Amino acid sequence: FEEVKVPVAISGNAGLNYAKFTLKFNKNDLSFNRVETGNIFDNVYVSSRLDANRLGEINVSLEQNEGNTIKNGTIMYLVFTAQLNENADLIAFGGGDGYVTNNFFNANGENVPCSFTNGYVSIGEATTRITDPDPNDVTPYPTTNSGTTKFTISSVNDTFATSKASKQYTLYVSVSGNAGLKGAKFSVKYDSNLQFVGSSVVEGSNVFNRLESVGYNFNPTENIKGILEYNIYPSESYSGTLKDSTENGKIVSITFKLKKYAIGNYPVEFGGLTYNPKDFQNVAGSYVPCSFQAGGIKITGAKPATPKISSVTLTKKTVAKITWKKVANAKSYQVYQSVGSSKSYKKIATVKTNTYTVKKLKAAKKYNFKVRAIGTGTVSGYSAIKSVTPLNYKTKAVIKSAKSTKKKTAKVTIKKKIAGATGYQIQYANNKKFKSSKKTTTKTLTKTIKKLTSKKTYYVRVRTFNKVNGKVKYGKWSKVKTVKVK
Repeated sequence: FEEVKVPVAISGNAGLNYAKFTLKFNKNDLSFNRVETGNIFDNVYVSSRLDANRLGEINVSLEQNEGNTIKNGTIMYLVFTAQLNENADLIAFGGGDGYVTNNFFNANGENVPCSFTNGYVSIGEATTRITDPDPNDVTPYPTTNSGTTKFTISSVNDTFATSKASKQYTLYVSVSGNAGLKGAKFSVKYDSNLQFVGSSVVEGSNVFNRLESVGYNFNPTENIKGILEYNIYPSESYSGTLKDSTENGKIVSITFKLKKYAIGNYPVEFGGLTYNPKDFQNVAGSYVPCSFQAGGIKITGAKPATPKISSVTLTKKTVAKITWKKVANAKSYQVYQSVGSSKSYKKIATVKTNTYTVKKLKAAKKYNFKVRAIGTGTVSGYSAIKSVTPLNYKTKAVIKSAKSTKKKTAKVTIKKKIAGATGYQIQYANNKKFKSSKKTTTKTLTKTIKKLTSKKTYYVRVRTFNKVNGKVKYGKWSKVKTVKVK
């Protein structure tokens, strides 16, 4: 722990003579000690110090000494005892007595509109600016704790459309695994772009049908979040032992709308009212451990269609080019790969075009590819899989047999398939040197050669081939087999 001074400064001073305002701070990390005066506002009064649950509050009055010239600079120093925590900072300003605009006056008693930095509070279009030099948001609410009793905020997913700009979204707060919970204090903390629709809190139908709003809509006194705070109790019609104390279900529904309608993820979180786990009690008044699950509103772009791979072709012996058709609403594409018979795919690229080149493939290995489109906050399904196998040109095909069972024909059988081969080229001639030879191809392991000369001996050999960048590439020749034609 150490004592720290937080300077509060003013700029653009339009004759401000008297002011009353409230400041809020993170009381978990800061303990308020005193105010030290700064420049023109020599008379500084701390009228009261309020306890607003997790936030501490100080009401401050400022008066200018007579004869002083209006000027800018440091109004005062707020002195705190702080834990050594980077989040231990003053967090918010507001007009005193309810954050109203008429607490700021010049020497003639006229209202002076003021504004506050970093969006904590903004009152009118103002020149005079009261500033916290280094504001920070409070520590985020916890989203999980230990406990079988679980509070959950639901989530809503929606697709962006201009026509939905004024749409409202209802989220539900539910309890499950209820271990005899009777009463609870809790807070709902929501994203700064969400605006709570104040008349839309609806009590649930389960045992907690007596809902008490402790103080909703602290927004905009928080920079990042708005806060709704509640006490929940059993119905007043229950007496004695609460027979439905273990009931699960929806506690409350809360409706929001977006301040600025835009694609994004807008979380809604949970916390105990004072961040004290003992705010959750059973019928006997004992502590009930609880856990929390955050929810929120997610606005995504239109979901892109599933892309279709047009081709996977070798552009070099160990380089493959994948091509697919572009689809609507796609911002980019992700390419996934597996090897051999493995069903485990790994993402190898994210690209904005509709092609991707894979290098350093290994010969005789099968590579499988699939693609999906990425939209704004959403993704398509995966394309159908397409594969390619680079050929090992050093691997020779083997002729299993070369036989003639009919006049003027010979049947050549290749022993086994060669990985990566598009097909096989067979060369045959009636001499060992293959002069005036002829060639034929097959994509299977057998080929019948016709129009041969009867009673002649033919020499036969075979080699693999595939296509690289549209050109045929050949492997090495096999050993020669002979066959005497009938």
